[in-house]
Amino acid sequence: TVTASCGEESKSEAVAFVKEAPTTKDQLDRQDYIPILLDKIISTFNNSKGSRSAFTILVNEKYGFGKTSFLEMLKDHAIEAGVEYINYRPWLSDNSSGLTRSFFNMLGENITQDNRILRKLLDLYSNKIAEPISSSIISYVQDFLKKSEKSLETLREDIITQLEGRKAPFIIAIDDVDRLCFDELITLLKLIRNTADFPNIYYVIAADHSALCNTLETNGIQSPDEYLKKFFNFELLFPANENKMAFLLRNSLAKVLTKHKVPIFDANHAVDELLKVEHLTDLFDNPRDLYRYQNLLSFSLDILHKEKLINDIHFGDLLKVTMIEYLNTEIYKILRDHGDYFITCHPTTGRLSLNENNAFKNKYDNERDKQTKETIERATKLIPNMESTVTLGELINKNKPTPIDIALSLVSDLFHSQRKCTRNCI
Repeated sequence: TVTASCGEESKSEAVAFVKEAPTTKDQLDRQDYIPILLDKIISTFNNSKGSRSAFTILVNEKYGFGKTSFLEMLKDHAIEAGVEYINYRPWLSDNSSGLTRSFFNMLGENITQDNRILRKLLDLYSNKIAEPISSSIISYVQDFLKKSEKSLETLREDIITQLEGRKAPFIIAIDDVDRLCFDELITLLKLIRNTADFPNIYYVIAADHSALCNTLETNGIQSPDEYLKKFFNFELLFPANENKMAFLLRNSLAKVLTKHKVPIFDANHAVDELLKVEHLTDLFDNPRDLYRYQNLLSFSLDILHKEKLINDIHFGDLLKVTMIEYLNTEIYKILRDHGDYFITCHPTTGRLSLNENNAFKNKYDNERDKQTKETIERATKLIPNMESTVTLGELINKNKPTPIDIALSLVSDLFHSQRKCTRNCI
């Protein structure tokens, strides 16, 4: 029930959605990486006297793997250690020229502190590089240029001289670089490796390496992987977390069911039954995947409460049906709208069971076969010396199950002919 009036706070009995947001709470055992990375940066700074270039670190993970949360934890540790740290968001600029100008504005505001000489040098340098964007800026640039006839190279040398005397490293974290379009990405890469390649600056770039390669390749950059090596000095990957994800999945489901006042015994039994499904947890790579399923289940439970059906539900089956909906909406819709595609009713007992010989299952078997062949073709290109004795069947068995595989496995599990019927099961 929702009741609200103008000027009053809205009230609701529904359980809140879980929001996807960066956090400094370490859920995936990455906390130990933070002080090590920071110590490496400080050690490199202490042993790089005389170096005239920046150092660039790529945090390479897919979307949803906690890159932003990692940067937030790094920020807390850096500030505590007395290391200057700022976030730069290039995707807030509307074009590549604006990106360059916003970068140097950020740099001037944060790295100069009371050093007015450095701030002026950065202003002059950025104005010579970036195109002016308004008449007022044009006037501003012209005033500065009248006072300085220094070339771009001379300005750069003066900035380097000012930065060489820093007593601590300066970390610039740049997140969501894989959001950028091609022109913006090229501008940013040139900034960190050329235009703003200044001493004692440590760039920490968070991006999916594969996504960057795809953007570069689709815009004519051949060998994008080799191309990116020019820009990054070190590439960081997170530790494996498959066991941790299973733990988080169990806890998140238990939390949802508890909030919806599901009896503890029923909740624990339902979660246990779901996690028995082979390879299910392999499909959850990151907490954001958990949140999506968690929110889908929470919405279903709120509907059941609203319709006063919560006491008539077999919670183990509800978790599995909702998982099918999460994994593949098309399978879920057919199960929802065309049950006869999946199930058959015994003429004497009235018991429902899975119809193994249906056209729908064959359709997805064919789709799975197609995906497997494509995977093998990619693997053959990557491993040209693959032994010819390895059979197609052996490769299929080694291949990671797809969401379709798991969804169909859940359907089979729900309607298996040998399944023991319990109260209100599907």
